[in-house]
Amino acid sequence: MSMRELHVISNGMSMERLVKHAMEMQAYIDYLHIRERDKDARTIYQGVEALKKAGFPVSKIVVNDRIDVALLTGVTRVQLGETGLPVQQIKKSFPFLHVGASVHSLDGAIKAVEAGADSLIYGHIFPTASKPAIPARGMKALQKVAEAISIPVVAIGGIQPAHVPDILQAGASGVAVLSGILSNETPVKRAISYRKMVKRET
Repeated sequence: MSMRELHVISNGMSMERLVKHAMEMQAYIDYLHIRERDKDARTIYQGVEALKKAGFPVSKIVVNDRIDVALLTGVTRVQLGETGLPVQQIKKSFPFLHVGASVHSLDGAIKAVEAGADSLIYGHIFPTASKPAIPARGMKALQKVAEAISIPVVAIGGIQPAHVPDILQAGASGVAVLSGILSNETPVKRAISYRKMVKRET
């Protein structure tokens, strides 16, 4: 099941800066998630178009929640939050889309699979500044999710490069990183650090 993927998630920076960093690190990452809850649809659309124009592979772009933007830009991977649009309806209406679901419990993971999700992002695994009031799920919970379902599970939340081997050992297909890469002073070097751990032979 393990495909050993490195997902990078956007962190609210300007689309111009995101395009710049994305192009610098595109050889080292498997997917770039455009998760911009504070930006309007047009800004997100223009950002995806700018990525495409710069030469970023469309196959590596994942649009979070904005199905309309994905459809307009030809992106075929979307990621849905637990309070977002229903997975089942998106799969029924747009069967050509790869629909990922973000989940935070074993029950949520099972329901997403039953609804037809193609992959999951599960977390947060370790404590993270973005969710200080919510306890981390931890490695044992990740392993239970990975063992219980048949689709790829990508771990997220407070993950450092040194954590990656244990996360893969627990059954995850890869890791998703937000602040650990794009909020770092040297995002490309950080992306390379994560990639080495994700792709290394075990």
